[in-house]
Amino acid sequence: MFICHSYMKRPEVIIRDLNKDLENYFIHICKTDEMNRIKKDIDLDYLEGVIYLKYFDNIIMDFRYWDLVDQLWAYILDMIEGFLVNDTAETYFPDQPILLSFKSISKNYMLLSIDGNVKKSWTLPKQEFLNTLIASAEEFFTEMTKIFSSDVQYGLELEKMKRLKTSINKS
Repeated sequence: MFICHSYMKRPEVIIRDLNKDLENYFIHICKTDEMNRIKKDIDLDYLEGVIYLKYFDNIIMDFRYWDLVDQLWAYILDMIEGFLVNDTAETYFPDQPILLSFKSISKNYMLLSIDGNVKKSWTLPKQEFLNTLIASAEEFFTEMTKIFSSDVQYGLELEKMKRLKTSINKS
């Protein structure tokens, strides 16, 4: 079972210790009241946040991987698109030298690798993982559109997700 959530970094907050007080640094994207309270202070050109990803008890991406969250989601969607065609895909995080890669290892399983200071890899169920990523990306872009309305343009990403869902679930 996967857990995947998007968080926005609180503006004007300096991160001192990611091992405690995460609520002081980040807000879950679905906490609409809090997001609306801080939205005037958010720089939409430099949207810092986190994609938190966990598979059962294995934390894959945590708050140490904070970056430009909207761009990272767009990169991941591009990766999924390439992966469905080539059985492999990779990208760097937008603002950090961290390599994220997907590789098919069988009809039902894939390898996810993250190479930052240390390379880590996980064997994951392909369809469940890709569907989780798309659902979580959709949640992120939909919530951002609700909160920031005409200030953000995520139509291309939302359209791409529809196509990707169809491709994943027919295979």
